Amino acid sequence: MNSERDLTGRHASGTTEIVVQLSPEAAAAFLGAGATSGETAALDTMLVDLGVELTPTVPGVDPLVLELGTFFSGIVTVAEAEERLEAIRAVPGVRAAYVKPPGELPA
Repeated sequence: MNSERDLTGRHASGTTEIVVQLSPEAAAAFLGAGATSGETAALDTMLVDLGVELTPTVPGVDPLVLELGTFFSGIVTVAEAEERLEAIRAVPGVRAAYVKPPGELPA
């Protein structure tokens, strides 16, 4: 995937990568490892409506052991990134949502 991105973090297809951080409880429910809540249902519905599919950045890790929460990534169009991120940030259980910063060349 990195080979398809330029130094701004944008993909050749006009998309960019987003990162979403969920609280441990929300991440567990989102991954099906915890009790589903209204928060998780709202997030699931919103992601479907927005056409965003999130995948864990570190698969296989129990989200309840990560105090910082669990990070997920997804691909969105550059033109719609901020609108989608704003909607995702409004969901309870979401700690952060942002465009993945571009990679830096080694010094």
